[in-house]
Amino acid sequence: YVRNDRTLLSGKELDFYFPEYKLAVEISPTSTHNAVTGFNNSAGKEKNYHKDKFLACANAGIELITVFDWHDFNKVKEMISSKLSGSKIVYARKLVYKEETKLTKENFKKFSDWHVLSLPQNFKRDNLVSSLLDMNGEVLGLALWVDTKDPNIKELKRMVFKPNFRVPGGSSKLVSNFVKNHPEVEKLVTFSDCDLGTGSVYGKIGFTLIDESRPSVNYFHIKEKQHIKNLSLVMQGADRLLSKFPNYEPVGVGENLPSNQEIVESYGFLPVYDCGYRKWEMPCSRYKTY
Repeated sequence: YVRNDRTLLSGKELDFYFPEYKLAVEISPTSTHNAVTGFNNSAGKEKNYHKDKFLACANAGIELITVFDWHDFNKVKEMISSKLSGSKIVYARKLVYKEETKLTKENFKKFSDWHVLSLPQNFKRDNLVSSLLDMNGEVLGLALWVDTKDPNIKELKRMVFKPNFRVPGGSSKLVSNFVKNHPEVEKLVTFSDCDLGTGSVYGKIGFTLIDESRPSVNYFHIKEKQHIKNLSLVMQGADRLLSKFPNYEPVGVGENLPSNQEIVESYGFLPVYDCGYRKWEMPCSRYKTY
């Protein structure tokens, strides 16, 4: 790999670049990549800083992974290793497809342990789950499907493969078998987190990129290692999210009170803008015709 490359993005630095795989990794610690203050008390990173670097890489044919403090580093390292072919290969044609109507405790644990974005504990269990099993019944791949407001559209909420395994053809097999088993479904949608790459796997199996979000603000406390998404802050409020935070004094409800954002920042949380996300869609007719 190349360390601290400045040749690919017109002077912008990439912390790690793997030329053979067109893969780059950017390490973005909160202390220097927040929107308030940067290295040596310089100005903070502007709202589109991380998103712009992600797009610049994508336009150059490079997949960028941006690692923030709230990511599980071990999971990120395993994901990078998999992209660099450092895994055991098992071809999807040798695996058996299985479908369940409930997210079991065992599969919930796999999604949470294997996927960089773990599922919340209160995630609804009444959802369809597709899996790929080897001849010994070991699960090597999983896909989680959830309802949308339109009964003819399903969302692919998570797709993940067992750590240290690569399953060529696995993504396509999970999607195509699900479509064939559910003729009532006309369209699939999914979202990819731009912090974790381009989401190119979806394009390869038939999805089309239809939208790209603006960066979202996250709040992170360096000492307490606590992460708050802005959406959670808006939906639940600072009093609820900080109820167990050291020395927190509830603000309550009323006029002329500080905003939720002002409250969390007053307790040392720093705002950090991520890379946003991408929305993908696929008409199920792609697989129903085969």
